[in-house]
Amino acid sequence: MRKVFFTSDTHLGHKNVIKYSDRPWETVEEMNKGLIERWNSRISKNDTVYHLGDFCLTKRIDLIDPWLTSLNGEIRLVKGNHDDWVRRFDRLSDEAQAKIKWIRDYAERTFEVDGKKWKLILSHFPMLFWHNSHHGSIMLHGHCHGHAQQHNVGVRRYDVGVDANGWYPVQLEDIVAKMMTIGLNPHHDRHKQEEE
Repeated sequence: MRKVFFTSDTHLGHKNVIKYSDRPWETVEEMNKGLIERWNSRISKNDTVYHLGDFCLTKRIDLIDPWLTSLNGEIRLVKGNHDDWVRRFDRLSDEAQAKIKWIRDYAERTFEVDGKKWKLILSHFPMLFWHNSHHGSIMLHGHCHGHAQQHNVGVRRYDVGVDANGWYPVQLEDIVAKMMTIGLNPHHDRHKQEEE
């Protein structure tokens, strides 16, 4: 069965992110290898990965191509502020291009987990309010490198970035399980009851 994962801010090829985000590698080559190994340890070839931006920090197609082809899964990319490389997407090999199903600025998806439907809002940047936030939709984002407050009262927002998740992608079911522990803001519950 195809599994669904989320991640962001891998920043492949970005030496300074090791220092800025206190990553456990000495060199950018070690980091690239370590992130790819962690990705592939959880994700199989048939799984789906939503990457919420900042895949890498280079425009060198000769580097990007082997990174993409070495990763398991089919990737859907929501662009981040460092994804300028997508302008040169057509210069990637056919194999690397085939790894990415689509590239967007923002996306909304509905998934079923344990018989319940969950609406997920996908953006590189965290939002204060989002579509159906008062009805329980979940906001997934990156950009914050683990510095965003994960669980505000009544806020179903989750930083899927590698720096917030032990440098691994996060499985859909794990996100939903965490978000189920967060009740909606009482104001939103009251507003929802008034609408019904």
